[in-house]
Order: sequence, then structure tokens, then C-alpha cells
Amino acid sequence: MKLIRNLKVRQKLILLISIFTIALLLLGFVSISSLSEGRKSADTLYNKQLKPSLMLSGISVNNRAVNAYLLEMLLTEDHDRNKYLNERLDVNIDETITYSQTLESMQLPSEVEKQLDTLITLDMEQNVLRKKVRELAMENKNAEAYQLFQNELEPIRVEINELLTELEESNMQSSERVFGEVIETTEKATNSVIVTIALAIIITITVGLVIARFITKPLRNIQELLGLVENGDFTVKGDYQSKDEIGMLNASFNKMVEGVNNVIRTVGSTSEQVAAASEELSASAEQSTSASEHISQTTQELVVGADNQVEIIKDSTNLIGQIDHETQEVMNNTEIVSHTVNEASRLSGEGRKVINEVNNQMQFIDKTVRSLVVSFAELSTRSREIGQIIEVITNIAAQTNLLALNAAIEAARAGESGKGFAVVADEVRKLAEESATSARQISQLVAAIQQDTDQTMKMVEDATGEVEQGMTVVHLAGDTFGEIESVISKAVPQIEGIKGNVEKLLTSTNEVNHSISEVSEVATETAAGTQSVTAATEEQLASMEEITSSSQALASLAEDLQTLIRQFKI
Repeated sequence: MKLIRNLKVRQKLILLISIFTIALLLLGFVSISSLSEGRKSADTLYNKQLKPSLMLSGISVNNRAVNAYLLEMLLTEDHDRNKYLNERLDVNIDETITYSQTLESMQLPSEVEKQLDTLITLDMEQNVLRKKVRELAMENKNAEAYQLFQNELEPIRVEINELLTELEESNMQSSERVFGEVIETTEKATNSVIVTIALAIIITITVGLVIARFITKPLRNIQELLGLVENGDFTVKGDYQSKDEIGMLNASFNKMVEGVNNVIRTVGSTSEQVAAASEELSASAEQSTSASEHISQTTQELVVGADNQVEIIKDSTNLIGQIDHETQEVMNNTEIVSHTVNEASRLSGEGRKVINEVNNQMQFIDKTVRSLVVSFAELSTRSREIGQIIEVITNIAAQTNLLALNAAIEAARAGESGKGFAVVADEVRKLAEESATSARQISQLVAAIQQDTDQTMKMVEDATGEVEQGMTVVHLAGDTFGEIESVISKAVPQIEGIKGNVEKLLTSTNEVNHSISEVSEVATETAAGTQSVTAATEEQLASMEEITSSSQALASLAEDLQTLIRQFKI
């Protein structure tokens, strides 16, 4: 968790997208692996079970055919028929040998191979005896051939049939076992895909919520702190520590609050000093005014007081300069914070655009899949309509056949004059039968097409469900980006408000600095006036009045500054 917290916001978003991509790749890998296992099982079932069964069935059928041909040769003395039967025997025996060789080339269990060797040996003996029987039959020695068939060939034939039966039963049991394994493999593959999908969804949602919490929680905390600062509470401090942009924003916020605290303390202290100095200056001016007739006696004391006043004003000027410098630094820090938040807002907007693009693609896929569902539904409807049309054609063909039969009957009743009409009626009946046959074939094809269409529609509907799940995940990610962007958008006005307050503080500081400069000028003039003992009493009184006015203005500015400072909590 600490490692994720220290990642940049962009890296966190990339991590979330990477986990989602890995989950999709894992799902694809498991699905492909499951399909591969199913294909291997199907190949095994075909090559090691179904194909041997076909070969054994072919051998059994050919043996029966050969025995039937031999018996027919023994029952007929027609030379041409015997020649035809002999050719058919060659064809069937060659096919049996081909089937046997194919079985020998297959990788079969050891027990089956032993039985197969026995079968091939018996078949060779059987072929030798068959050849003798065929030669006798070709010479029309049917009685001798039948005796050889019954005494020597029949026991081998019975033994071969029993052996073929055992092989077929053994292969059937093995096929059932392999089929069970195929079913088990398919169920395992299905369970693996389901588990993978569930894990991918759980991991993606969990990581997404964790990353969203890492982003939104500290932003909400900073937002709350900015609200307190906006109300003048500068005692707050953010406690979120991380190396990401939000952690840097929190550290900058703490530095800004600390800097503002120092500035406010300094301004408060300086304003108190300025107020005290202004009061002292005002008291001195009043005393100087009331004692203007004794100015010659108190000139030296006034010079000392004026010098002290100039020094105090210089110190105040230096303090105000420091306040102005520190306020400018706070202003700069505020601009940095504003720039950082705007950059975070921009990155959040870019992430939201990417999620919107993914959402548009998912919506396009969903629209396409739904269009496929509609198209297949229309295809199914058209197939049913074709079936109805074929049914009508079949009924018409049946009625035409019935009319042709009736026409043939009427032509037969008409005798010699109805023969031509009978030929036409027979042709019409044949065409009606061919139409009915073609209609049945088309009906079967339409039924097969409709079945395939229904299966395809089911697959497309399943795909629609997967697309809807993908759209749900994308909507969740989009909502998370929206929440991030909303929080950042709320933070920007808060920072702008702080920036405005700091600008106001900087303006007030400049005004104080200007007032103190004026006071400094007045104090300098006062010092010069007190040193010029030769000046008239009226000029001295006017100078004291100016000092009184300036000191009152300074006191008023000091009070205003203290009132402004009291609004802040430090």
C-alpha cells in the first residue's frame, strides 16, 4: 500500500489500466488453453476411438459381403454372374486389407494390437481358403466348393466375427472412457474460464477502488483544510505524506500556511509597534504644540525625541520591507500551488477523455452485437417463412400427383384416344414427385440453417453479456475519473481565494509602507526643524500640527491592520 501511495497520479492510473489489460490477457490465455485442450481431446477421440471403430466396422461389413458373394457363387452356374461376383470379391477383400493396414499403422493399446495381429492372421488364412472356394466355383464345382466353405472356411469366419465383436466392444468401452475424459476436461475448462473472469473482475474493481481512495481521500482532506484557511484559520496542517503530486501539494500547502502564519505574526507585532510609536508621536506633538511658547527651552529635548522617532520609523520601515518580501514569497508559493492543481486537473481530464474513448468503443461493439442479434432474428424469421413456402409447395405437389393419377385413370378409361393424355399425366406425376422430393430436401436444409442460426444467436447473446460487463467496468473507471476531476475543480477556486487574500495583504502592506515613508519624511523634517532654532514659532507650531495629523493617520492605519490580522487564527 505504501508503494502505491508514493506513485504519481499518472502512474497510479497506468497501474490500474495495466491490471485491467493483464486481466483481459489472462482471460484470453485461459480461454485459448481451454480450447486447445478440447481440440486435443477431440483429436484423441477421433483418431484413437472413432477411426478404429470405422475400420473395424468396414472389415465386418466387407466380410459379410464377401461371404454373401461366395454363397451366391456357390448357388449359380452362370459364368458372367460368377465373373462379376469374383470382381466384387476382389474389391471387398482389397478394402479389408486396406482397413487392416490402417489399423496396424495406428497407435493402439497392446492388448488391442495382439487381437489385431490375430485378426490379420486369421484373415490371411481366410483369404487363402476363399481363393480355393472361388476357383472351384468358377469351374462350377459348387458342391465341392460348398463343402470346403462349410468345413474349413466357416469356423475361421465365425472366429473372425467373434474377434471383431470383441474388438468393437473393447473400442466402445474405451471410447466411452475417452468421451468421459473429454466431458471432464470441458467442464474443467469452463470452470477455469469462470474463475478467471471472477478473479479478473474482483482484482480490477479492488485495485480501482484502492487507487481511487488514494487519490480522492487526500484531495478531500486538502479541500477541507483550504475551507478552514479561507475562513481565516491558519492553525491547520495537512498530515498526508506521499511522494506523488498530492503529497507535494500537501507539503506546499503546509509551507504556505506556515509562511502566512509568520507573516501575520510579524505584521501583528509590527502594527503594535507602529501604533505605540504613533501614540508616542502624537503625545509628543501635543506637548510640543501646548508648549510652543517655551520652545527655546526644550529644543534640545525635542531634538533627542525627533532622533529617536526617526530611528523607530527606520526600524518600522525595515520590518515592513521584510513583511513585503515574505508576502511576495507567499504569493509565489500560491501561484505554484495553483499551477500544480491545474496540471492535476489537466491530467485528470486527459484520463477521462481516454475512458470516454474506451466507452465509445465498447458502445460501438455493443451496438454491432445487437445488430447481429437483430439480423439473425430476421434470418430465422425468413427461414421459417421459407419452410412455410416449402410446405405449400409440398402440398401443391401432392395435389398435382393426385390430379395426375386421376388423369391417368381417365385416360385409361378413354382407351386408345387417351394414350397421349396418359403420357402427359405420367410426366406431370413424375414432375410432381420430383418437386415433392426437392421440397423435402430444401425443407431439411432450411431446418439445418435455422438450427445453426439459433445456435449462432445464442453465442451472440452470450457475447452481448460479456460486452455489457466490459461496459460496466469502463463506466466505473469513468465515474472515478469524474470524481477526481470534480474534487480538483473544487480545489482550484479555494486556491484562487487564498491567492486573492494574499494579494490584499500585499496591497495593505504597501499602503503601510507608504504611510511609514510619509511619517519618516515628516520626522526628518521635524528633526531638521528642531535643529533650526531660528525658525519662527508659527512655523514650529505648523510642523507640530502636521506631525499630529500624520501620527493620527498612522495610528488609524495601524488599527485597521490589527483589525485585519484579528480575522486570522494563528
